[in-house]
Amino acid sequence: MVAALIVVGSITIGVTGFSARFESRGELNAIRSASGIGIEESGGAVLALHHTLPSALAITVTLLAICRLQYFWMGPRNIRLGDIALLCVGVSGVVLFANPISQSRFIALTAIGSVLIMLLRPRSPRAGIVYIISALIMTLVIYPLGNVYRYQDSQLEDVTFSTFTSADFDGFQQIINTLSYVEQRGYSFGSEMLSALLFFVPRSAWSTKAPPASHEVAEFAGYSYTNLSLPLHAEFFMQFGILGVALGMAALGFVGARFDNAWLSAPFGKAALLTPLIAVGMIGLLRGPLLGQVPAFLPAVVFLAICIQSSGDEALAGSTFLKSPSQKVLSKQVERAVGQ
Repeated sequence: MVAALIVVGSITIGVTGFSARFESRGELNAIRSASGIGIEESGGAVLALHHTLPSALAITVTLLAICRLQYFWMGPRNIRLGDIALLCVGVSGVVLFANPISQSRFIALTAIGSVLIMLLRPRSPRAGIVYIISALIMTLVIYPLGNVYRYQDSQLEDVTFSTFTSADFDGFQQIINTLSYVEQRGYSFGSEMLSALLFFVPRSAWSTKAPPASHEVAEFAGYSYTNLSLPLHAEFFMQFGILGVALGMAALGFVGARFDNAWLSAPFGKAALLTPLIAVGMIGLLRGPLLGQVPAFLPAVVFLAICIQSSGDEALAGSTFLKSPSQKVLSKQVERAVGQ
């Protein structure tokens, strides 16, 4: 995985240059286009090699390094140099390929949020409240602010009240638009969902591959700007009706509960180590559309799932780290959960 990050990262840096990784997204896209890399110029698969793959690899390597440091924790004097080197490579990759300046806001959030959760390992009810409040602040404040610096250099004076009432708050209207879309055109029966799951298949090989569901709904509503969100329950309704909403959201809740239980009862099991990515990715999934959000975090989930190995005693693995002074409260919570 480290070798893949170094190779893919080197290819990407070779095309854009080092300094372009800290320019605005618009400037970075212009540099890529000038090099013949883009949806129109080279297709989505080549663009993903330079846009999505490096960030996914960087997130994976960073989380793996943190897992190893925690799992083998025997005190600060016994840290393995190899794990430190792994962490340095991963963090360097995140800074280059998943920073909020040149990368999409959701990929940056996935990187930063999952790393913080893995580091802090929150488990108490109070930590859950802090997470919810943090998510609200990210959604209502930080996310719109990130849009100001999305395509060009901006100054503090450019931040006004309209910054927080922009098109990022289009979800409710898109739900209304979806109801009208289904009433006139009927259900799509999973075509957009299939396209999201098979996002890596280029359109040149799949001519009928569906566009993001939000684009279809926005075009139907007559919008000139179609890069909008579409809440997950609206996309379920668009594809499978009210039954799809009920089953889809119930399945999402069931999966979320399984990861929650793993996070509490087996802190170093495979499911628990995937939980930080799943928890942060859930924010984007609920915002939608699937085809816009799944490619941003699913590759990192798959890479991490391939790399990590569950321990023989998942509940007690990494117990030295969990009982360190900085994890004193956490240890009691874990032991209580394991004892139930």
